[in-house]
Amino acid sequence: MNFPSLLAPICLLLLAGCATAPPPIADGIHGLFSEMPEKFDRRVRERFPVGSDEARLHQELLRERFVITRNEGDPFRYSANFASSDMACRIDWTIRWSQYAGKIAEITATEGHVCL
Repeated sequence: MNFPSLLAPICLLLLAGCATAPPPIADGIHGLFSEMPEKFDRRVRERFPVGSDEARLHQELLRERFVITRNEGDPFRYSANFASSDMACRIDWTIRWSQYAGKIAEITATEGHVCL
C-alpha cells in the first residue's frame, strides 16, 4: 500500500475523532434541517416552561456542558450555547432566557448549522 492510499482513511479517522454528540436535551432531534429549530425550541419550552425554577434550568444546562453567559442590556438576560459536530456539519444549540424572582420569565431555543 502506498502513502496516498493510506491518507484518506487516516483523515476520516481523525475527523471522526473530532465529532461531538449533541447535548442530551437535543438528543434524537434530527430530520430536515429546516424543522430542527422548531423541534428544539418546543422541547426546551416543554422541559423548562415559563414559571418554572430558573436555578434548575441553569444547573441542568451546566450538567449538559452548555456554556452560559449573562447578557447585560438584552431582554433575554442569559444564553447557553453548545456546539456539536460530525464529519460534515457543525450544529450550534442555543437557549436564551430571562428570569424574575427565580422563575423563568421568557425562554426560547434555536439551532443553527453549517455543513460542508
